[in-house]
Amino acid sequence: MATSRAVQAQQPTVLREDPQPPCKIELEPGPVFRGGGWDDENWVSNAYDVEALPGGRLAITEQLRPERFLVASADVPGGRWVGRGGEGPGEYRWIRWVRAHGDRLHVFDALNRRRTVLDATDFEVLHTNPLSPGTLENDAVVLDDSSYVINATMYAADRVGYVLHLMNGEGDVVRSFDELPVGVPGAPSPFRSITPAARSGEVWSVSPEEYRIDLWDAAAGTRLRSLVREVEWFPPNSPRRELHPDQPGSPGIRYMTSDSRDRLWVMISVAAANWADCLVETPPGLHPEAGEYTRRENCSLYEQRIEVLDPGAGRILAAANFTDGFGAVDGGLLFSYETDAFGFPTLRFWRPSLRVANPESDRECAA
Repeated sequence: MATSRAVQAQQPTVLREDPQPPCKIELEPGPVFRGGGWDDENWVSNAYDVEALPGGRLAITEQLRPERFLVASADVPGGRWVGRGGEGPGEYRWIRWVRAHGDRLHVFDALNRRRTVLDATDFEVLHTNPLSPGTLENDAVVLDDSSYVINATMYAADRVGYVLHLMNGEGDVVRSFDELPVGVPGAPSPFRSITPAARSGEVWSVSPEEYRIDLWDAAAGTRLRSLVREVEWFPPNSPRRELHPDQPGSPGIRYMTSDSRDRLWVMISVAAANWADCLVETPPGLHPEAGEYTRRENCSLYEQRIEVLDPGAGRILAAANFTDGFGAVDGGLLFSYETDAFGFPTLRFWRPSLRVANPESDRECAA
């Protein structure tokens, strides 16, 4: 059942700008995974999703071998691959997400359209169920062993336009919510980053195109609260713009996660300080869909801004810009991916923390 399209409007909370935030972000280096080529068993081509598992382990899904995932220690490099290609039990065609809950792992396969539940210790198959027809988009959150919220585009008539779906243990849609906006320029993105909220059954979600973070009651499909940022560098409904030296590229929220103190960590792509220097006129004969300008090789148009939010107080605890692009792991890890001149990859993990920005101040760094 979809939610009513006339959901009562909630007055959003505008996140207060603090010229001197009480906290600063520190990143402690964690484990590093380096690949030496295709003959390296633990070679990770491009990690597009990482999940924290029980016992300090990580599940890393990667792009070129999507039928399996790497289980590795968060402290010792190396690991074990789980899964193989196919359509039978324990077999996958494209692992979109691995999500941990308690002593179980929930593996979502986009091509087999199936959820597989594994024992988190020995990875034995405990349960499988088909998923309602649709396209798995960007994220998923497991609420308990028999319910989960996925970000997906569903094809049923009464699901069209909604991008979050509460599913039951058999893969049926219980509730659809978060309707795409209408009357905005361009086609709105169906992508959402989702993270659990402090109260059971509630989730936070955010679109890459708007700095508006919504709190949802998944069972009821109702929006309980919204947090918004009103800043010039991130206007509402920011579709991708064509590259041009007269205007920076569009900002975008790449990841959002929550930590053990229910703070929200939001990772945003923003224009780099020298973004205009990265643009050159498109050479003649390039791809016909190329615009008037293209990016100079080895020059980054974007950097990543991390903002840490206290949802309860509606304020920003810390903010900083980084040249690295980070992915986020629920539970408190960040990861970055890079390749050397020969194309060999390095996957780095970082443990972020908040520290008092000014030890001489009487302001405490606490949510």
